Amino acid sequence: MNKQQIKKLEGFDGIRGIAALLVFLFHFLTLNQLDQLQAGYLNLTAFAKAGHIGLDIFFVLSGFLIFRSIYKNGMNKEYFQRRILRIAPIYYVALFVVIFLMHPDLLTNTAGRWDIFTHLLFIHSFDANTYYGINPVLWSLSVELLFYLFLPAFFILSRKKSYLILLYAIAMILGAYVYRDYMSTFNEALDSTDKIVFTENFIGRLDQFAFGIIASWACIKLNIENNWKKLITIVIGGIGLWLVFYGLNIFAELGGSFREVYHLHMFLHSLIALGTALFLYAIANTYSIIQKIVDNWILKFFGIISYSFYIWHFIIIEQLVNLETLSSKEIFIYSLLSVTALSAVTYYLIEKPALAKKKYSK
Repeated sequence: MNKQQIKKLEGFDGIRGIAALLVFLFHFLTLNQLDQLQAGYLNLTAFAKAGHIGLDIFFVLSGFLIFRSIYKNGMNKEYFQRRILRIAPIYYVALFVVIFLMHPDLLTNTAGRWDIFTHLLFIHSFDANTYYGINPVLWSLSVELLFYLFLPAFFILSRKKSYLILLYAIAMILGAYVYRDYMSTFNEALDSTDKIVFTENFIGRLDQFAFGIIASWACIKLNIENNWKKLITIVIGGIGLWLVFYGLNIFAELGGSFREVYHLHMFLHSLIALGTALFLYAIANTYSIIQKIVDNWILKFFGIISYSFYIWHFIIIEQLVNLETLSSKEIFIYSLLSVTALSAVTYYLIEKPALAKKKYSK
């Protein structure tokens, strides 16, 4: 399949924007220690309490889009260059800001220097002591980078053969389940932080990447042409949305205690991933009303700046909360505006120029 045969995707920037805003709401609620979040007549409490599912969505998106990119452009050194240029520049800028401008004390003790060292190498997600260190949201970028390194091996083994792609993707899903099952019996020896670190690390997230891979493969191989089939994809998208909202409500109700319920510990994150994958497949195959809503300019803008937005939001919210002079409403407004402005600046000054340095050769 050549590059021209894979059509341009619409609506995916908007989905990134939704994922970034969900994580923002989650950390805003958590850092302000609020029980509910109301914006005018809108009750955002459920979205805020379960906003961490934005990361599930990001991981499925990565599986979908990076699989598609390799399938489209092949495996070569440009893949690795683009992945590094995508993730590293703003990541290291953020590390510099936190280490030298906010917490220079990290340089003066052994634990702090180890924290810095592991973050520089993207290996901080392996250690509970560094998992949330420096900037707590950066753990997911360690997981993301591991996936970037994992996917080439996936392609080499599958040789772009459909039955092998599906077989290995299913193996990823089952591997995540086996790992979680082991953690459900082993976690009695772990405290609450360790449970999160060891359960939701790269292996525990394999199913989310895998659902994205399967959805991406289906979009490439199972083309939807006639209106009847497009109607089916809309139904599939509706089912996907229902699964996401169903899982979101469970997360909102139970919070972190979902890990104490075996079947939720095993499958709840996976349910969100499956729903997201179905929705991505649907909007990639038909320009439905759902896609038009997701593709609006506001969500597209947040999707474009979503990586910078994700990097900066926790730091800024935390700093405003620590002032102890602002109401939660003021913190919400000021943090949203300042995170958005800073993210736009760093996207256009750092992210975009870095990506422009290395495009796939034609």
